[in-house]
Amino acid sequence: MTVVPDHRAKLEWGRRHFESLNDEINSYVASSPYKMAAKYDFLRSEYVAYFEKITPVPQDWSLRIGDCLHNLRSALDALAFALAVKHVGRSLTPQEERRVQFVITDDRDGWPNEARKSLTLLSDDAKQIIESVQPYQTFLQDRVCPPFDGPERVGYHTLSLIRDLSNTDKHRHVIVSLAVAAASAIVVKGEGFPPEGLTLAGSSGPLVEGGEIVCWTFLKRPRFRPQLELEGQLTVEVEAHAPNTDWRFPIVSILASAHRIILENIFPPLEALL
Repeated sequence: MTVVPDHRAKLEWGRRHFESLNDEINSYVASSPYKMAAKYDFLRSEYVAYFEKITPVPQDWSLRIGDCLHNLRSALDALAFALAVKHVGRSLTPQEERRVQFVITDDRDGWPNEARKSLTLLSDDAKQIIESVQPYQTFLQDRVCPPFDGPERVGYHTLSLIRDLSNTDKHRHVIVSLAVAAASAIVVKGEGFPPEGLTLAGSSGPLVEGGEIVCWTFLKRPRFRPQLELEGQLTVEVEAHAPNTDWRFPIVSILASAHRIILENIFPPLEALL
């Protein structure tokens, strides 16, 4: 039976969604969507630089990220469906269609059961190729580490993250937020500082109004509250929250990485079986 696969059309549509969103994100980031100010904290006897105003992320970005995730995930499922039809040589029954899914599992021991549930109608060659790209097959390759060190610092595999974020999006919006990179800094100029100003390392985390960036004290406190000029050196990224964790990931690089893995590593060997 001849099948016209649509997995590449789904992947291409996801890429278009992603590139359009990426252009808007770049414009948003380039606009420096924050205003900083400084104040004296009498309780702490410190000067504090903080975010006085934040331009919020457009609300529809969550929906558009969900569209990108859905297209990436469904492109894999569409390829698995085409492989199943090719192998059995006929149209699938509605019951059989519900049993076909591109498996993504982190558990080597769980692979046989997952394959039985979702890949029974595929050839042994197809199942072998799909198993070869499973997250548990690679230790660090194609993994995205969380933004902190800890016992789980090996992090998510990109395919696992796409699977989990896509599943989350079926039930609620993917949460997006702004974050300041760990390398953030501000240049402070004014009384008590060198003429060229002084660069102070800042904090990282979500951009929220009132959120503290950095604090400092003077060895000799000025007689009057000094007039200070703040110049930001912040790297801003749009991030998505990983399901059931406190991890946040830069969504642009995740989507780009997933698209590359699917297009270069997964499609070619499986398409050779069609």
